[in-house]
Amino acid sequence: MNQVEFAYGRATLDEPSEEKMKKISEALIDRPSLSLDISGYAEKEKDLDGLKLYHFERKLKAQKLNDEGKKDAESASLDEVKIEQDEYLKYLTMAYKKADFPKPRNIIGLVKDLPQEEMETLMFTNIEVTDEDLRELAR
Repeated sequence: MNQVEFAYGRATLDEPSEEKMKKISEALIDRPSLSLDISGYAEKEKDLDGLKLYHFERKLKAQKLNDEGKKDAESASLDEVKIEQDEYLKYLTMAYKKADFPKPRNIIGLVKDLPQEEMETLMFTNIEVTDEDLRELAR
């Protein structure tokens, strides 16, 4: 009960962690004299990759919302968007084309069509996560 873990790069609890938090809250209710000290912690390497994945997923989900005509949706609603396996490549391609980083070009100078793995690699490589992002995650 001395620590509650989050998935790397995430600020939301998974089901086992939620259960642990329920037990902690019940203990605090049953024993009002108890106090609780909370401090956040981020593992630089693992949470850095987790945050990149989180930002990557949000870019794809934003494309799905835009595609469905929900351009004014709040950012929190992106976490509720689900991308099915059969639509993943479509939204990956849209997010890749919209991303603002140098892309490989063909002889004519047009952006090359790339396989899924290469688009993912280029997008991950160009997602910037700072130490401030890690501090905010820990908070």
